[in-house]
Amino acid sequence: MTRKKSVVNNYAPRCSMHPFTSCLGHVGYKDTTTVSSNGVTVKWKTMCSYHRNGLGKLEVTAVKKRIGCQNTDGHLGWKCAGTHDPDVLTFDHVDGNKHNVTPENIEILCANCHNKKTKVNGDTQSSYFNINGNFDNLFKFV
Repeated sequence: MTRKKSVVNNYAPRCSMHPFTSCLGHVGYKDTTTVSSNGVTVKWKTMCSYHRNGLGKLEVTAVKKRIGCQNTDGHLGWKCAGTHDPDVLTFDHVDGNKHNVTPENIEILCANCHNKKTKVNGDTQSSYFNINGNFDNLFKFV
């Protein structure tokens, strides 16, 4: 358990609201985090605890309402067909790397577009992230 906590404290990605609110909070991990001989494999949450609850959740809803599904132009290969309730809008990491919370890498999509993009791009391959196996890429300085 101590090793899991140190992973969260030291390597957890920033909250996906960072590009919209300059949030500096780190996300937590889901219960599926595993520690093995080849490293720690983590499935990260998308938002920090502040943005998953209470007033922070209201900020998330406001951003979703303001922006809506960003695939209305059809840049994913199909056009999103309509307006959506903020409850069905999700945050997508374009390159699949939850550590990359630059504005260019965060996109708001409706659940339909996000699910289709995930299947088309094979994004589920990067849902779990092995920290030891990707350490150099994770902390590459440009």
